[in-house]
Amino acid sequence: MIVEAIHAVSRWSIRRPAVGLAAWTAGGIVAHSVAPWSPGIGLIGVGGLLIVALLLRHRDRWANLAVGLAAMGIGCAGAQLRETRFSSTSIAHHLAERPRLARVMMTIASPPQVVEPTGLSAIPRGEQTRFLADVKRIATPSGWADADGTVRVSIGGVEPRLGVGQTIVALGWLARAGRPMNPGQFDFAEHDRRLGIAGVLGVDSPGNLQIRDPAPISLLWTVRRIVRERLAAGFSADHSLDHKLLAALLLGDRDAELNDIRDQFVATGTSHHLAISGMHVAVLGAVVFFLFRLLQRPPRVTVGAGMGFVILYALVTVPSPPVLRAAGICVALGAGMLGRRRGDPLQLLALAMVALMWINPLDLYGPGFQLSFGCVAGLIVLTPAIGQLLGGGREPAGAPGFATRPATWSSTLIDKLRTALAAGLAAWLVSLPLVMWHFDRVNPWAIGGSLILGIPVFFGLVGGLLKVILSLLFPWASSWWAILASGPMIVMRKTVAGLAALPGSDLAFPAPPVGLVILFYVILLIGLAPWAKVKWWLRWNPAALALGAVLFPLVLGFARDSTGPVRVAVLAVGAGSCGVVETADRRVVVFDAGSSTLADAQRSVIGPYLRRRGIGAVDAIYISHANTDHYGAVADLVEAHRVGRVYAPTGFAESAGHSPAGRRLLATLADRGVALTTTGRGDRAVYGPVEVEVIWPGGESGWGENDRSLVTRVTTRGRSVLFTGDIQDAAEVRLLEGGAALGADALVAPHHGSAEATTPAFLSAVGARWIVSSSSSRLTGKQRAFDALAPEGLRTGARGAITITIDQRGRMAVETYR
Repeated sequence: MIVEAIHAVSRWSIRRPAVGLAAWTAGGIVAHSVAPWSPGIGLIGVGGLLIVALLLRHRDRWANLAVGLAAMGIGCAGAQLRETRFSSTSIAHHLAERPRLARVMMTIASPPQVVEPTGLSAIPRGEQTRFLADVKRIATPSGWADADGTVRVSIGGVEPRLGVGQTIVALGWLARAGRPMNPGQFDFAEHDRRLGIAGVLGVDSPGNLQIRDPAPISLLWTVRRIVRERLAAGFSADHSLDHKLLAALLLGDRDAELNDIRDQFVATGTSHHLAISGMHVAVLGAVVFFLFRLLQRPPRVTVGAGMGFVILYALVTVPSPPVLRAAGICVALGAGMLGRRRGDPLQLLALAMVALMWINPLDLYGPGFQLSFGCVAGLIVLTPAIGQLLGGGREPAGAPGFATRPATWSSTLIDKLRTALAAGLAAWLVSLPLVMWHFDRVNPWAIGGSLILGIPVFFGLVGGLLKVILSLLFPWASSWWAILASGPMIVMRKTVAGLAALPGSDLAFPAPPVGLVILFYVILLIGLAPWAKVKWWLRWNPAALALGAVLFPLVLGFARDSTGPVRVAVLAVGAGSCGVVETADRRVVVFDAGSSTLADAQRSVIGPYLRRRGIGAVDAIYISHANTDHYGAVADLVEAHRVGRVYAPTGFAESAGHSPAGRRLLATLADRGVALTTTGRGDRAVYGPVEVEVIWPGGESGWGENDRSLVTRVTTRGRSVLFTGDIQDAAEVRLLEGGAALGADALVAPHHGSAEATTPAFLSAVGARWIVSSSSSRLTGKQRAFDALAPEGLRTGARGAITITIDQRGRMAVETYR
């Protein structure tokens, strides 16, 4: 059976060798981490397999198998080299987990971008300038030493003299990219590793830079700058958002001002419209092709113009695998048309995939790479089959030998709509497991939303292209062209906002097991494979087969056992606090949500964690007191999730109203209709198997904000966890003298694990088996003193998110993310 399958795959690969080559190469990349040999030995094996293929060239099946195994070896060796090999002078040898002060000489490799601060935090943040740089030298105790590698540079402030190709010397904090500290958090270290970026350099201000020479004049970067200047010309301050959205749509530029809109595109399952993809390249290439056809230019000139535009567009935009893939396919198709040869789209797609995998093998693990190539392959293979299921591709009824009436405009329109719907279904079916796996979400309106948004996206792309061209030809009328180009952007913004407001438009969904994802695609391939000896009903239609494979993980993901464990997670939000209590029947209570070191704790930590856990609604939020490191992210949390009620101590609204973050929170609660309820000692609330009891404060007046913090006990299944906010010695003394029942099995330490004179007595009264402190990795003197008093305690700054689980029998266990 195995030999027959190998032979069948070999015969199929002979008909489409590039597809087989891509599959073998991808398999080698996936297997690189478990391969028991070094890259050198693997390459020697590749050479031997190629010799075997040459010797067996007259036996197609076995020769093709040898070539496939050689491609697998190339993928494996390439991934191993990319992941583990560094030169002797690599900047990676100077990096550590903790930032260290370094003086680095480097060349700017990407256009410097000014980034506006996002979110609200206790520490004011201004504009930052960010770019990639190629390291040349680094200062050591013995003098300058040669170094190489790419680093991501962030400067606190704006330096307008910076440009691509410039050599600069910077004094800043050099470190590796941070690993995630919480479940669901984006892994910047893994992302940079795939891109070949060794580390990050943080420069406090432009004063710590020395510019060695002016930015050299580069034709490519000059063209990129001119295109962006012409696109921006004429947009007023009132239409700044439309300009940023158009720049993202047409050129792939990213801007912090678009974060909320980008979240809406992601939530509605239409983010592919906003990101530069093959669709953008194909649409604009087709427009140029059509314009030359209207001018009645010769076919070769028309095809050449289309190819030239696609290449220029790929160079001007932000380089990415989808753009390179689409540009390569368009150029290959154009070359085939010039040579009067027909190209196989699947072959061309596979060739583009092989080329990108050989350039950077680790790109295979990126969601952009997988979604880009997977969706296009699904469109090529599945669209015809789904179209037939929807009633297309059938012969018109009539007697044999009689001519049928020509297609009317209505039937043509129906066929076009049917094809568009079939393409949308194909893309959705192929991308659904990947979206669930990478982004922990499902959107039932993604197909319809994608089709609806396709109209303004098309006109936006064409309008943006015309805006650049017309602004170059008639710069005095740039404001007119800007008004015309902003129209589709306004429609896009309103449409995606409407789609995001639909019920169930963004369902949080925990990532399915990798085995189910693999099973989905295996079943799909069995249904499509022409060599598979299966019953006719199994191959009846790949869409129905795929839909059946999708339903199983959906049911499995949403099915929860009400007797499962209760989870109490203290998230790592730096110098801040956020605790999440989650029951097996999806009751969720959040205790504080804020940070003074993370500019956007909701987007970077809290939201991804809730999504990873499949949480879309929060029953209640308890805010301990009116310090932004405890409530600064609550407004964003309320906007992103359905929140039932918010509890806070007496006087919270008055105190919070003195800060921008507090005023925004109060306004958000009023806009969303979420009640802000005052709570105090003696109040109790029940959430499924969990009871929350407030044991402090009791209406005391004249106390500081910290000592007025809520102290709450979470009790479930005979166990309890005590949340203490930022109480200090005055509140601790009152609690100890008042005889409050402080005993608990676990304690979230007061004031981020800071020692007071009363700390030993307080810890003794609580008698907790586990003590968790929410803090950053840099400890204050009081925090170090607390650790001396509680040596068995756990800190989120060192261990990441800390989760306490309580099972049905009341047994407790502690897990640390790192």
